[in-house]
Amino acid sequence: MAVGKTLLLLSIKHSREIEGIEHDEDGYWIYLRDGFVWDGSHTIHEDTVRECLSQFSLVKPENISVALSDADFMVSMSRLSRSVGRGVL
Repeated sequence: MAVGKTLLLLSIKHSREIEGIEHDEDGYWIYLRDGFVWDGSHTIHEDTVRECLSQFSLVKPENISVALSDADFMVSMSRLSRSVGRGVL
C-alpha cells in the first residue's frame, strides 16, 4: 500500500533516522536506522499517520545517556564534595 505524502516527507526530512516506512493491513511501520530507538525498539508501529508522527517525536539516539534525577544528582554532588574535602581526588 502507498505510504502517503506526510510520511514520505517525514522520511525525507529525517533520512538520518529513518531506514524505511511501510503501510499494510496492520497499520504503518517506521523502521529506524541503527543508532536510533523508540521505546527501546528500532520499529514504530501505529494504526494511523497521526499516531506515527506523535510517536516519532520520541525517537532518540540509542547511545544517549540517562539524565540523573534531582535526588541522584544531589547524592552524587554530596559524595564528590566529601571526596574533595578529604583530598581523595
